[in-house]
Amino acid sequence: MSKQFDAKQSALAAYPRDREAGVALFLEILGDVSEKDFIYEEGCTPEEYVYGPRPAQEDAST
Repeated sequence: MSKQFDAKQSALAAYPRDREAGVALFLEILGDVSEKDFIYEEGCTPEEYVYGPRPAQEDAST
């Protein structure tokens, strides 16, 4: 398995609902990779890679 996949699985196992902590752990495991570099290489944010896109917020005015 790839280091990114292993880091993703570790982040999800440690922080299944805490996106901020999970992303921090993910980047820590990857080591010398900045968030900007990750976005450039993968075409998505680390948060999207680990957790998928954020769910759409329902419109509170309806």
